[in-house]
Amino acid sequence: MEECSGGRLQACAYTKPDRLRYTSRTTKRHAGAGVYPAERVRERTDRSNLTGNAGGGNQLDTYAPLQWGAFLFVGRTMTSINCDAVIVANGVLSDADQLRRLVATADLVIGADGGGTHLLALGLRADWLIGDFDSLDAESVAALVAAGARIERHPPAKDATDLELALQLAHRLGAARIRIVAGLGGRHDQALANLLLLAAPSLTGLDLALLDGAQTLRVLRGPGALTIDGAPGDTLSILPIGGDAVGVTLEGLAYPLADARLPLGTSRGVSNVLAGSRAGIALAKGALVVVHTGQAASKAPSHSAEVSE
Repeated sequence: MEECSGGRLQACAYTKPDRLRYTSRTTKRHAGAGVYPAERVRERTDRSNLTGNAGGGNQLDTYAPLQWGAFLFVGRTMTSINCDAVIVANGVLSDADQLRRLVATADLVIGADGGGTHLLALGLRADWLIGDFDSLDAESVAALVAAGARIERHPPAKDATDLELALQLAHRLGAARIRIVAGLGGRHDQALANLLLLAAPSLTGLDLALLDGAQTLRVLRGPGALTIDGAPGDTLSILPIGGDAVGVTLEGLAYPLADARLPLGTSRGVSNVLAGSRAGIALAKGALVVVHTGQAASKAPSHSAEVSE
């Protein structure tokens, strides 16, 4: 391992190519899905112009996409894989202390567009900001960049939400454990989309969870197993998505199951209860949304271990 100075994100292993721009031939899919890289803003000289297209405005440096496994300097160490990432979305932040704890131990902190507002309000760092910046005002962007944040800017006409883009960025930067905060509340379509991102095939194998105060949401894919650490009396709910969940086994819960089939649309898996401090879920085929709710809103987020077979 190689050391570097500084207390936060210092540098990434990407190279500066010819200047990149969106043209009339750049399709909506290209612009939004990352086929053509978005602008990465390293330095801005005019805070009033964030697009860089006004006469005499910003000087934008653009960079090639970060490659898989690109080295990321965080804290005092350089890592390429297995780093812990926190992504702050633009939903309702139900537990500010939870976010403070997560950021304090994270290797990488990403603000998904308006999620940067939560970080700024709490005086927390952002290593990256990403999105089309329709929900983060120019003054807030300037303040976060002045504090060290880098920017990956996308046009409004894109094929992915800002949170999905943030997840892709964290994955490219080598994150193995990703926690999403402020991903719920507000618009129901956005909340459902954020939840379903946990099931994205491109993120299979990552330790991925959406945190909302005492609630922790995950997706378990079959064949696989999930261990939930909590406290007796905690609520645990499982809901099939994408089809029936086949071969469901529940252990350590008030209502166990053995190799059961849960059809899509059933509420049978709602409001189970931990009998002790640990519960286990095994799934042979399909996918389950798993929601663990602690008994006290002030508790630290639950811990779990997922094993894919």
